[in-house]
Amino acid sequence: MGKLSDWIKKNILNENQAENIERNEYNAVDEKKSEENISEIKEEKPKEKIYISHMDAYFWEAGEFVIEKNKGSIGLIQMNFKIGFNRASKIMDELCEAGVVGEENGIEPRKVLMSKEEFEELHNNDIDMIEIGKKVDFEKSNRIDMYNNKIDYMTGEDFELYVAQLLGNIGFYNIHTTKGSGDQGVDILAEKEGMKYAFQCKRYDKPVGNNAVQEVFAGKFFYHCHVAIVVTNNYFTKSAKDLANENGVVLWDRNYLQKFIGTTNGVAIEKSPNSIIEKYYYINGDFTTFSLKKENKIEILAICKNNINAANLYLSYSVKLKEEWIGKVDFAVAVNFGNAVAICTNENGEEFFGGKELDGEIAIGIPKWMDKARDELLSRNKDEFLRMVEEANRYLDEFMSEAIKYIK
Repeated sequence: MGKLSDWIKKNILNENQAENIERNEYNAVDEKKSEENISEIKEEKPKEKIYISHMDAYFWEAGEFVIEKNKGSIGLIQMNFKIGFNRASKIMDELCEAGVVGEENGIEPRKVLMSKEEFEELHNNDIDMIEIGKKVDFEKSNRIDMYNNKIDYMTGEDFELYVAQLLGNIGFYNIHTTKGSGDQGVDILAEKEGMKYAFQCKRYDKPVGNNAVQEVFAGKFFYHCHVAIVVTNNYFTKSAKDLANENGVVLWDRNYLQKFIGTTNGVAIEKSPNSIIEKYYYINGDFTTFSLKKENKIEILAICKNNINAANLYLSYSVKLKEEWIGKVDFAVAVNFGNAVAICTNENGEEFFGGKELDGEIAIGIPKWMDKARDELLSRNKDEFLRMVEEANRYLDEFMSEAIKYIK
């Protein structure tokens, strides 16, 4: 990372920005030493998450109540909280799923398995320890294979399961579906690289409108997720696209979804006719294509949902390719944000910068919108900036490790 950091400080940052990064680097040494000392004292194993199908508003109060009474009785919950039998029964099932009480034992009250202190710890760390929904059991979803990727023939429920399987193929984990009723606008919850994602799936015979965007946007906060995504076998209305853009909701339409069908770990089976190697990656919600062309040229195209991601990919790839591959292979990096484009090429040692501004005007040199986005990126916290750069370059390194076998 040293060469990239030095290049950025010398060629891109102004004097104040460079001093800030150097100051942060100095402080980071002390922080790292402190973290190392702490880790030497105690190394904790991460706790496994608890999956429950649904969480009633009385879940926590009912848990405290049954622990205090030292028996899991539906009747007692029903009388204490003045609710119906069905609701009290569901709360008891939720407490069982969370490990607070045991399974049914005939007509006897359920056994309490958790102490007051353990339940308080669970409550205090509920965001990290509890996931609401049903974890996807891929071994039991073989019927999805019978569709042979024909998404238009699927039922709504099967389409959700199909998308969940697809997410597993492209690197997501902790994938589970929510209940149909009370799902708060989210069908699938998943994680990838420390980020939590909320997905709503729409198997429609017509374009998807605003409601799906509104629902998953609200559901993202309910489930404490970082990213909200709507997935459909169809397309989206212009109104839905505008609303999603304003609220930072990611849209996967039919064409986007097809990119992932038949892929494993981001490597596409089919490629363009003039490509020797072609791989697709999903990086921070953005779709990126890496290609090695027959004319011994690397091409990278990224479709970005915001200007910060666009600036990160543009800067990361152009700098790394220039540092490590100049003279060995020609390259072109193009990033798209809305209607705007930024391009950087290096062919036969000659550099070119250009693109298109937000208003559609052709730009010769680095576009104004990219200049502004780059400044915003570089003004971010140093650790966050370096994390974004390193993540982007990790995918480039993976691709180049394969491409080098074919570079002449």
